[in-house]
Amino acid sequence: PIELPGPREDGAIEQDPDLEEVPAVNLLCFLGGSIPWYCGIAGGLPLTTDRIPAVRAMGLVSLVASIWMKSQATNLFIKRGSPLSHGQEVPELITEGPYAISRNPMYLGVVGTMFSFGLLMNTWWVVGASAPLAAYMQFHVIPYEERYLRKRFDTWPAYMERVPRWI
Repeated sequence: PIELPGPREDGAIEQDPDLEEVPAVNLLCFLGGSIPWYCGIAGGLPLTTDRIPAVRAMGLVSLVASIWMKSQATNLFIKRGSPLSHGQEVPELITEGPYAISRNPMYLGVVGTMFSFGLLMNTWWVVGASAPLAAYMQFHVIPYEERYLRKRFDTWPAYMERVPRWI
């Protein structure tokens, strides 16, 4: 059997060393989206040339929703005394507010914000750069956290069945 990370005797969580790679992934996503756009390579590969106001309006709506989702989730963590960083004991499973819509509203907000900026700038580069970030979270970060939550909370399986991972 595979040994899953979980709480230590002092309540802290064993840190997955691969999670330290997140800043490098964020940097790659940022550079992959912004450098070609900034340099004007292929005109930034616009999403559209004739419906720019509509694309930007969708970007604005998406940005507001993404920022709302992340800020509500963050505020709820702070209000409940739950740590925002990895490697600390989670005192309770939060299932209301944005967590009733998505099991990962903070990550949804981060990816949504990046995607929104692509729409606002009318460029495929930034929209496309949000995909590797979402994939990294989907296949690496979230499964690690879910293994911990499954071991920590008996109510996790029911919550997981009821609420989607993203939206």
